[in-house]
Amino acid sequence: MKRYKKYRKVDLPWLKEVPEHWGTEKIKRLFYISKDLSTKENPVILSLARDKVKVRDISNNKGQIAVDYSNYNKVEKGDLLLNPMDLYSGANCNISYIEGVISPAYINLRNKVKLNKKYYDYWFKAQYTSLALQSVGKGVSKDNRWTLTNETLLNYVTLTPPLSEQNQIAKFLDWKIGEIDRLVGLEKNKIEKLDELLFNKLNSIYDNLKNYNLVTLKRISNVYSGKEVVDE
Repeated sequence: MKRYKKYRKVDLPWLKEVPEHWGTEKIKRLFYISKDLSTKENPVILSLARDKVKVRDISNNKGQIAVDYSNYNKVEKGDLLLNPMDLYSGANCNISYIEGVISPAYINLRNKVKLNKKYYDYWFKAQYTSLALQSVGKGVSKDNRWTLTNETLLNYVTLTPPLSEQNQIAKFLDWKIGEIDRLVGLEKNKIEKLDELLFNKLNSIYDNLKNYNLVTLKRISNVYSGKEVVDE
């Protein structure tokens, strides 16, 4: 992508300059943390995974099962969910396209102003993967109980391009990731075909071996294991 014509300096630890017409705002100017509780008797239980927000299957009793879900936070379609407990292993955030409830251990962001949520989803992913969020975490140590507090998140500074550019950036990244996924899929298909060719070749060799008489190894070679094998 081409660079913009003019840039201005910014006082951010993870960035030194931005396009001149871009703004910078604290997260609390754009989002608020929703802590609405669900009133449904049997709510849909959600989990935040690396690839997307998923419906959690609690019927198999796997993982941590809550006694009840009355204290779980309500999730609406379009909410941006963040994992503040893992700032090290990758992009632990995603937009929810499902209504349900989620553990209050997660942060549920809802926008206060008009913006492109996909743009900010990508922006938060970049903050996770670059370890920028880890640098402002708090806890016992960076390897143990290192978390992002609500106050730190709300005062964290983000970039605010015009809405039209947010839309363009989000669409470009969607397209780029789609292309990457397509190429990865093609390579996987190649590997599967090579595996199939190898399997068929080995089967062919094995089938041909069936036409030969089988003999013990000592009939055609001397084998040593501390003493000579005597031929019968």
